[in-house]
Parts: sequence; C-alpha cells; structure tokens
Amino acid sequence: MNHRTLFFLLVLLSVILSGCAALQPEPTSTPTETPIPPTPTNTPTITPSPTTTPSPTPTLTPTPLSTTDILSKNFIEMIDVYGVEIELTRVLVAEKDILLQDHPQLKDENIRPANFSAPIFDDKPVVLELFFRMTNTSERIYTIWFYDTFVQVNGKQSKFEEFIDNDAVIADNINTWTIDILPGSTISIGIWVGLEATDVSEISQINILMDSPSYELADGSYMSVGRKYYFSLDLTEWGFEPFPAEIMENLY
Repeated sequence: MNHRTLFFLLVLLSVILSGCAALQPEPTSTPTETPIPPTPTNTPTITPSPTTTPSPTPTLTPTPLSTTDILSKNFIEMIDVYGVEIELTRVLVAEKDILLQDHPQLKDENIRPANFSAPIFDDKPVVLELFFRMTNTSERIYTIWFYDTFVQVNGKQSKFEEFIDNDAVIADNINTWTIDILPGSTISIGIWVGLEATDVSEISQINILMDSPSYELADGSYMSVGRKYYFSLDLTEWGFEPFPAEIMENLY
C-alpha cells in the first residue's frame, strides 16, 4: 500500500468517525427533585376560646309602696248644686318622706318638693292631696269660695286658706282664693294639705266641706244658692291608684 492510499484511508476513517459522533443524541438532563419538608410532629392544635356573652344587667324592681305609707283613689264622687257640678277626682294621703323619694310608682304624680318647703309643712309628717273638677252647666256665672273649704282628718279640722297662702295649690292661676266659673266651662284644681301627728294607717275617714256656689248681685254682693258640697270618705278599703293624666286637663 503506497502512501497516497494510506492517507486516503485515514481521511475516510476520520469522516466516518465524525459523522457517528454527530448522530448521537444529546444527553437528557435529569430533573432536580425539590425536597419536601418533613411533616412536623407534635404540632400543638390551637382551639379558639369560646365567645363570652355578657350577662344582662339585672333590672332592679323597687319594693311596691305599702298601703301603710300611702293611699289614693280616683273619681270618687260628684255633687251637683244648681247646675254647678263639683267632682272629687283624686285623693291621696301619704307619708311626706315617701313622696320625696322619687319612687317609680309616683312618676306621674304632680309632686313638687317646693310644695312641702313652706314652714307650715315642717311639723306635718303626713300630707293630703285633693283634686276637684268643677263644671258649670247653668246659664249663670258662679263663684266658688275655694279658700273657705274645710277638711277634717281624725277629728282635726284644717282650712284651705292657710295652705293657699303657702304655695300648696296645684293650678296655673295665681289667684286661687275664689274661682269664677262661666256657663259651660270646666276647670280643675288641686291642693296639698298637711296633717299633724298621725300615721297613714291610722286614717280611716276624711271629710271635706266646700261652700255652696254664689252669684254676684247688682250691688256687688253675693248670693249663695243651694246646699254646701260635703264629701265623706271611708278609706278602710282603699289601696293605691296611679295618677290619671286627665285630672290635669283644664287646670285653673
């Protein structure tokens, strides 16, 4: 074999080997595995605390007033004299200190501490509230001498006059000594009266005497007509009745 032939064979072998190397596939890369963290052991379970519902604030129910301390009654009696109707719409008798305690049962009462601040009430532990409704169904103007009314409790007689002088009247009008009632009119008026040295439990009878209606004559004098208004009250079966709002209608 000459040198030319040997050279040719070497070149041919080199070409064959190069072609075989080019035909081999590229190696596939092995995927990298992502490590999975190990499952923790003994992981504490957190249980949420139950929601605490606040307890409602208890409603304090005050002790009901005792009938040994307070009595009241509404719409007791009506008396008609010559077309002038006077109705005793409310009577309340109570320990004065009880009325000043702002008890829920008394929330609708027309209680003003100023009524009891006058010296006349200093020595009177029990007070009496009286309400009247007066209606004139006649055709004449009549006058009621309110100041001249008497109230008797346990044999002790008092006159409205001394309490009118001490801001004890429940009315819008300043002058409550006398009351003029025009035909067809209705007015209401109340008054507080103090009672000496007694207990509510000891009161079983109240008497009220109001002068008869009068009308004015041409000379300016007055003529009384008919009988006087006399209310005699037996309290033995009384309890406590709340103050009705209608009593304050047409306040004088």
